[in-house]
Amino acid sequence: MASTPHLLERAHPSLWLRRIVHHPGYVILLTALVTLLFATHLPALRFETSIYDLAIEDLPETLTYNRFKTTFGCEEIILVVARTKGVFQPETFLQIEQLARSLSQIDGVKQVVSLPGIKKAMDITDKWGLVDFQEVASAVGLFQRNLISHDSKTTAITLLLKDVDQKDRVIHAVDRLIAAYKKTFPLYQIGMPIVSSALTQFTQQDFLTLPAVTFSFIALILFFFFRNLRGILIPSGTVLIALIWTFGLMAWTGTPLSLLTMIVPVFLIAVGTAYCMYI
Repeated sequence: MASTPHLLERAHPSLWLRRIVHHPGYVILLTALVTLLFATHLPALRFETSIYDLAIEDLPETLTYNRFKTTFGCEEIILVVARTKGVFQPETFLQIEQLARSLSQIDGVKQVVSLPGIKKAMDITDKWGLVDFQEVASAVGLFQRNLISHDSKTTAITLLLKDVDQKDRVIHAVDRLIAAYKKTFPLYQIGMPIVSSALTQFTQQDFLTLPAVTFSFIALILFFFFRNLRGILIPSGTVLIALIWTFGLMAWTGTPLSLLTMIVPVFLIAVGTAYCMYI
């Protein structure tokens, strides 16, 4: 029974606190090693900004949608829009046909839907002239504002992608083709893959700029409050360690940074600085 108080004393939390306070060198070394471990995983941090990444995987609607993609394939499309003086002019129509053929050869493109391709599918005997095809195309309501504008000066070439994971490669390849044809007529590409790619780019830029701006602003405020270097370095260093641990752990576990978790770095800086100031 005499050893019971001794065991209780050893288990008391204050003993661990005294060990931490009385051995700062070991604590700093351990913190530095853990921080270095998490920092080495930071390059593996992924960004997922597509609207599909925000879907809850266990929902019945999500499961049904995944089964649909398994059966029918990816539904991601890119529209390459060409603005011309007249789509049905022979020279322009031939250039659009050449562009559609080049787009179909891009790795990652499953199918290309264009006016020249539709003409070949409908005109099996190859007897229609462009005037005849224009009359037929103008009478089909599905073509209007999907493949061709009302004034017949703008047309869209639809690219169906094989896999959403290949969208970046396809986007870059389409950009190179657009650059090659830009002297012929104005071209641009639109679609959800373009939006997702742009969101990824802006998310990465915000991830690098917003925390730095917030960090600098709070450091300036700390300088006005404490008027010494310690008052800036201790809270800022603590918050920086928290950021490295958080995003290093996210990278280690494969947890991506999304549109919703973009608030985490600014939130950690604000909350972490407040607690450090109190201590």
